[in-house]
Amino acid sequence: MRKSALVALAILLIPSVAQAKVSSITRAQPLVQGRFSDGAGDQVSALLSDANGFIAVGTVEGAPGDWLPNPALGGTDGFLTHFSFAGLPTWTMRLGSASDEIATAATIAKSGEIWVVGASATQNELTSLTVWEISAVGALLNTFQLQTPSIIYPHSIAESGAGFTITGDDFTTAISASGTFAPLKRAKPSPAKVTKLISFKGTTYSWRIYTGKGPLIGIPTFHPKVAQTIYYKVLNSNTTVKVAYQTATPPLFARYQKDIGIALISESNAGFALSLLK
Repeated sequence: MRKSALVALAILLIPSVAQAKVSSITRAQPLVQGRFSDGAGDQVSALLSDANGFIAVGTVEGAPGDWLPNPALGGTDGFLTHFSFAGLPTWTMRLGSASDEIATAATIAKSGEIWVVGASATQNELTSLTVWEISAVGALLNTFQLQTPSIIYPHSIAESGAGFTITGDDFTTAISASGTFAPLKRAKPSPAKVTKLISFKGTTYSWRIYTGKGPLIGIPTFHPKVAQTIYYKVLNSNTTVKVAYQTATPPLFARYQKDIGIALISESNAGFALSLLK
């Protein structure tokens, strides 16, 4: 599986937290556990959120599983599974054809549509950059493709102006909202950024994700010998820490939904685990 990634809405300096302290750190428990398919090579490449829940995006290579009842389309398929805040799948879909497809990144546009980027196989090689446009309720609206001279692996898509920017380890391009691709440009790989603190602000509370060895004012029990990640909720009015969580294993992705909490998706003995920190 791919390494975990975290999406930041705002990056702050090391927190200054006062007043009440939490006496212990809570171990995050899975909301649900299951498999997307019966294959062993399933990958989750993105975790999105909307007003009704969370959306896992990735690639599967097996027959229907707990969280993806749709029949297989080809050797490997892209997929989306929308979970309610209670952890129940509300809609699911596969992306692809009789050939191999992978879905490697996704974003939700301001208009509400979901844009997924990946690659499709041409003569058994992933040499077709593929973008799927999907409605907010899981209906495929459009599929756009760009043939590339070599194997391609996009790792991000982000809304930009009237379209979307797509990047990979060694390339960048763009696509308009109507599906027109800009010329593919080769680019040097960018070094990964290390963020110690990510903050998400809600109406009454804010969530913070801190990676390090501390210390953190307001969480006196957090003093690991090696850097660890902790998720904690603070009151906006005086930054009092209300609750702090840690996970048994590092999540693949974390996604904040305002005034709901932080969803985490991680590997588990049952396949994958979805947790919701409140």
